[in-house]
Amino acid sequence: MPAALAAWDVDHVPLALAWVFIRLWVNCTFCDVRDVEGDADAGVRTVPVQLGREGSLTFLRQVNAATGAALLAWAAADGAPLPSTAAHVASVAFTDLYLCRAARGGDLEGLTAVGCDGELIVSA
Repeated sequence: MPAALAAWDVDHVPLALAWVFIRLWVNCTFCDVRDVEGDADAGVRTVPVQLGREGSLTFLRQVNAATGAALLAWAAADGAPLPSTAAHVASVAFTDLYLCRAARGGDLEGLTAVGCDGELIVSA
């Protein structure tokens, strides 16, 4: 069971599930960045097709920062356990690192594999 679900009572499950959904969405959308040309050619309307590579990476960094801020606000308001909160803050920081690297022209194949999988490992 993820730390976010184990540490809080049942009232927090919807928030924890929203957190997981957003984190997975950021990862999946990042994976779409490397396929933007193929998706555009196939007529698939992904976020990267709509916003372009740089626009998508900027948007993903903004979503990532917002979820990090929301996590800290939730933790501060609710007295969330430090180990769980720290793990998820580390996950947000890790994601920002690979999004920044991608924005600076990093290898998307390698960043997708290491970044997306690495975030899930950091979060667990």
